[in-house]
Amino acid sequence: MIKVALKSVLASKGRLISTTLSIVIGVAFVSGTFVFSDTMNSQFDGLFSDIYAGVDSTVRSSTQTEDSFDESILDLVAKVDGVELAAGAVGGYAQIMDSTGEPIGGQGPPTLGFSWLEEPRLNALSISDGNGRGPTKAGEVVIDAGTAQTAGFVVGDIIEVATQAGIDEYLLVGIAHFGEENTLLGATLTAFHIDEARRLFDLEGQFQTIDVVAAAGIDQETMTQRIEEVIPTGLEAVTGTAQSKEQLDEVTAGLGFLTNALLAFAAVAVFVGSFIIYNTFRIIVGQRTRELALLRAIGAESRQITRMVTLEALIVGLVASVIGVGAGTGLSIVLRSGMNALGLTVPPGDLVIEPRTVFVGLAVGVSVTLASAIIPALKAAQIPPIAAMQAEAVDRSAPKTLRNRSIIGGLMVLVGSGLIGVALAGEGSEGITLLSMGAVSVFLGVTVLAPLFARPIASLLGKPIRGLVGQLARENTRRSPRRTASTASALMIGVALVV
Repeated sequence: MIKVALKSVLASKGRLISTTLSIVIGVAFVSGTFVFSDTMNSQFDGLFSDIYAGVDSTVRSSTQTEDSFDESILDLVAKVDGVELAAGAVGGYAQIMDSTGEPIGGQGPPTLGFSWLEEPRLNALSISDGNGRGPTKAGEVVIDAGTAQTAGFVVGDIIEVATQAGIDEYLLVGIAHFGEENTLLGATLTAFHIDEARRLFDLEGQFQTIDVVAAAGIDQETMTQRIEEVIPTGLEAVTGTAQSKEQLDEVTAGLGFLTNALLAFAAVAVFVGSFIIYNTFRIIVGQRTRELALLRAIGAESRQITRMVTLEALIVGLVASVIGVGAGTGLSIVLRSGMNALGLTVPPGDLVIEPRTVFVGLAVGVSVTLASAIIPALKAAQIPPIAAMQAEAVDRSAPKTLRNRSIIGGLMVLVGSGLIGVALAGEGSEGITLLSMGAVSVFLGVTVLAPLFARPIASLLGKPIRGLVGQLARENTRRSPRRTASTASALMIGVALVV
């Protein structure tokens, strides 16, 4: 039976191409999403680890209502045993204007301003040789290399920067990198002298953070614990490693919308693909009625026929899933290139393909294929040997079957509509979950009910079509309502999702 299954797959390769493509698309979105997310996490993890490599501890506000504290805390922290270096910093909104006076980046990527730190180990920004220097007084500014390249700025230009204090002109004295990158996800970055930054962000006499470098031989946890013991209530000390992880979590959360969108596309592709797979195997089984009946006539048992058709589905699903995993890897490269092209600069690096990605991709493709082919496989086992003598293509659904179909389909539509109604009245992620469940239930319910309406709709739509061709088209569509409905279901769901 294995040889028969293999030959059957090769003999039906024309019809199985559509099945393969539907599986490939779904698996590609699933595996591509995982590869993209894992790669981004790995690259940003390396970037932030490098940036915070020199920071052993950071002091900051622990309350939600106040994000700054008095500058006297710096002297308190600097006197802690084991502190080699401590520096305070502030930050806020600062948007760079282009040569025409328009804001660079518009309302898109973040527009961040910082106070410049002279100590390289504590400064996330770095200026390479030939790109100027840091600001030493009011009226001077440093910007990120990505923005400078986009706007065509060079060291020595006079540029405008908008802050909550208004729009001021500054001498561009340096062009900096964020770690080893030109920028961070397309954000515009500016750095001012500490006194100027305090004025711009209305933080005179205040700091928002104090970064600490510990003396040799003192680990981050020990240094952080010592600082925690001396700072007042309302402040907290965290390790540089914790800071790096928090920044990575923020970036990951920011990219979460794209990950969720890709997984949603994957779910849609798999959902629609399951109808294509079902239709393909149903048609193949219908075309092979005599062949399967002859196998029964020469001694093949029902379960052998079922296993043969299931094996065909397994082969198709496995091959398509392998291709889909490979296509997903390519999709992740396209996504990263697309983000860079849109100005959302991401760090370069090798793709990260976890074993979990391959396993999930193969599992999704194979399981969906097998689940969609199981009904045709069971129907194939019911073909009697006598069918080898005749071919019966007319759908003769029993009244009881149609009655059960109307009851089941109607209940699914009612339940789905109820879930959608509850979801639209609610809020948050729970409402989205209910909405998704309701939509799936309605789609499946309409699909179950579709054969009941296939004949009358075909008759209605076919009336304007005159002549022999129109009559044949109308009768062929009406002859097998199940076939007509199942063929139309995938297109119906696709159009409904678009709308």
